[in-house]
Amino acid sequence: MRFAFNQFSFAGGELSPRLYGRSDLQKYASGAELVSNFIVRPEGGLMRRHGTRFAGAARDATGPSRLIPFVFSTVQAYMLEFSGHVMRVWKDGAQVTHPTRPVMNITQASPARVTVFDHGLVDGDRIILAGIRGMGALNNRSFVVTNADTDSFGLAGVDATALPAWTGGGTVARILEIATPFAADDLAAIGHAQSADVLYLVHPAHPPHTLTRTAHDAWTLAPLPLDRGPFAPQNPDDTRHVMCVAPTGRSPGAQVTVRASAPLFTPAHAGSTLRLQEIHLADPNVSPWAPGETVTATPGLEVSSNGHVYALADAGSGSQTGTVAPAHTEGDAWDNPAGAANRKKWRYLHSRWAILRLDAWVDSKTMRATTLTHLPSGLAPAALPIAAITNAGGRCRVTAPGHGFDEGDIVAIEGVPAPATANGDWKIVNVTPATFELNGAPAPAAPSGGGTVRRYATWAWAEGAFSSARGYPACVALHEQRLVYANTRAQPFGLWASASADFANFLPGSRDDETIAYNIAANQADPVRWLTSASDLLIGTLAQEFAAFGGGLGDPITPSNTRIVPQSGEGASDVQPVKVGLETIFVNRAGRKIVSLASRPDAGGYVATDLTELAEHLVRESPVTRLAWARNPLSVLWALRADGKVLSLTYRPEQQLYAWARHDFGGRVESIATIPGPGGATDDLWLVVCRTIAGEERRSIEILAPPFEPADPDDKDDMGYLDSALRYRGAPVSALSGLFHLEGATVAVVADGALHPSRVVTNGAILLERPAMNVWVGLAYESSLRTLRLDVLGAGFWPGRSRRVSGIWVRVHNTIGGEAGLSGAPTREPLVRREATDRMDASPPLRSGDIAILPSSDFDPATRITLVQAEALPLDVLSLSAMVAMGEAAA
Repeated sequence: MRFAFNQFSFAGGELSPRLYGRSDLQKYASGAELVSNFIVRPEGGLMRRHGTRFAGAARDATGPSRLIPFVFSTVQAYMLEFSGHVMRVWKDGAQVTHPTRPVMNITQASPARVTVFDHGLVDGDRIILAGIRGMGALNNRSFVVTNADTDSFGLAGVDATALPAWTGGGTVARILEIATPFAADDLAAIGHAQSADVLYLVHPAHPPHTLTRTAHDAWTLAPLPLDRGPFAPQNPDDTRHVMCVAPTGRSPGAQVTVRASAPLFTPAHAGSTLRLQEIHLADPNVSPWAPGETVTATPGLEVSSNGHVYALADAGSGSQTGTVAPAHTEGDAWDNPAGAANRKKWRYLHSRWAILRLDAWVDSKTMRATTLTHLPSGLAPAALPIAAITNAGGRCRVTAPGHGFDEGDIVAIEGVPAPATANGDWKIVNVTPATFELNGAPAPAAPSGGGTVRRYATWAWAEGAFSSARGYPACVALHEQRLVYANTRAQPFGLWASASADFANFLPGSRDDETIAYNIAANQADPVRWLTSASDLLIGTLAQEFAAFGGGLGDPITPSNTRIVPQSGEGASDVQPVKVGLETIFVNRAGRKIVSLASRPDAGGYVATDLTELAEHLVRESPVTRLAWARNPLSVLWALRADGKVLSLTYRPEQQLYAWARHDFGGRVESIATIPGPGGATDDLWLVVCRTIAGEERRSIEILAPPFEPADPDDKDDMGYLDSALRYRGAPVSALSGLFHLEGATVAVVADGALHPSRVVTNGAILLERPAMNVWVGLAYESSLRTLRLDVLGAGFWPGRSRRVSGIWVRVHNTIGGEAGLSGAPTREPLVRREATDRMDASPPLRSGDIAILPSSDFDPATRITLVQAEALPLDVLSLSAMVAMGEAAA
């Protein structure tokens, strides 16, 4: 019996071996056993992935690099390359450099010496030379400056004695490089979020930073100012008090010593902040502001209003205050409009709290600090003289008339000559207007006096949430005009959101537009792994995913109305998620699933869908470490595995299309990211690829070329199916240079649309056997398709029945070359061949249509069809058909 097998689509992609028995499954009919170096098109066909273009060598050849996108707009998109402690910038496939300067001479010396008048370079700078005549081998390469003087410099490690002489021309440009705090081992854990020209960077071992672009070649990386928080939860222990001692002033910038009544500080607190709340309103000169009050222009006059303290800044007119109570929290304001008989200007000082920067550790109870805000007088108590110390029935009683202390206060006693045991920090009891007793202090043997006493100012303090002592945030996002951080070492489930539209303001508040601080409550205290903004703020933790919203899903979050509700229980890894339309795509905590989290109003929240369910073997082989989304032109999600292989998922959720394929770039891919390509028509995949070439490990920055879309069958100009490739286009040449990144490699060549014999790169160059005007040079790779077993349902089929294929028909589109056959067969047949009518002096045209193959085969119950393209040529497969003869079942 003979039956027709038809596979009209490959929209199922590569399927898991666990599905090989599910020929009843709808996806089975459009799936495959192997899809390698093909991309499933949204229409259902297979398109051979194009090659990668060599953009340049990675800065660090010996260590990893990390790619992070910086997209200001569709037409202003940059790729950031982070290596150990250095960042470089790429745009439109090239490195961003400082302005070029003309080259005046290059010597044939070792090292080569370049003359550029008043170049401004220093030793260690990295440069690019271009347009050099004669010494063409130096063009478009990166060099390190050495032995620089005013008008010349050497090229470190470059022996030019055997190169042709410089005959003129050329420019030099310094590569834009930015120093960073991130070591090579830190790169994988960098989190990021962007707002216009500012990129916010986080890492759990470093303070959060901002990267700001002010011009194409002007970038600044700086720590985010934390002068206004965020802060850890307020100290809950009213036995741990602090105070400020010996301030040099009360204005911002004053130096002060912070004293604690208990061991609070470690050296790691240096650089952190401390927020102190004034609880003892100690300054008798601060009286409440009232309208119509007679005011004398006393220097330093302070008043309180609406919980704030103000100083008289301008006596204005009249002798009385106005009618508008001061309520501002920065700068100056009048209490009556201009022209009023009585008006005074008031300067904001503080709101009964202060923020200090802890500068230097002294001991566990003492740190040097700088005031960042005005210092309330109640936080820096004066030392009061001690009149007497006596024995009061076995207790140490201190007499200090008019002390003003309260029962249970903590005080510091210093300078008591005898008994010296009275010196120290004590809780006071049995307080009277003139005396108090030191709880736990030994009573003196005889009355004495001398020394001073201070009351610790406050127990209402909070240290900065981000510091070396507490750790730094691992996650960042922008949501509803707020900058949101999460997950420090001390608060792994902590969440901090800035004031609305004020990303540097994390001061506590209660208004709807003020900052939010939240500890996520859940059944398990699992750390936050990522944040992302959707209709709500989505939060991935190690155990489950949450949505943060106000009164209901989609409502804005506020300090007084924030709900964080579980949405799914997948658990998240620290791989930064990507947005695909209204969905959030993330990697589960094991790295073995890629999950879509989408809002479903009919389900009352968000629904998680496993996108790898039908191809679980692809992530079981190695966990996923990075995701990147390319919306245009094919809607492809790229996933990088820990083993350096790359997966593609063609994803159109509105069409229920999700099709996986695997990709091998001939080495270990270490990082991927996408940005809009030049002009914004495509989303380009950038890669850091580590290959071993001629026994040497090399790393390069590469860009996956957009799909090959010829205008007609003879249009092969952009046909470059080679990896790490470079292209020459111009007058006919017989030699090509600039291939140093492939030194020692055997490269494939496509010249004027035709295959050229392979060459070995020597001294960065190759020779062609014929002059050519359009040449691609790079590394060859193989694309393979292997179908599932040819199960023909409804045709007397059962699993053990053998099959014999007598004919194969492959419908192709814009294809040259390739081979087709049966899996396991010793040979394959050519697919698209040169025909007798083709011109012999040109490469064959691209062909579209049905290609017939007559394989030699025998009966086999596991028959599969295999298609392979190993040459640097296109192969697009639209459908497959086969004539299958059914034999008897095996016994």
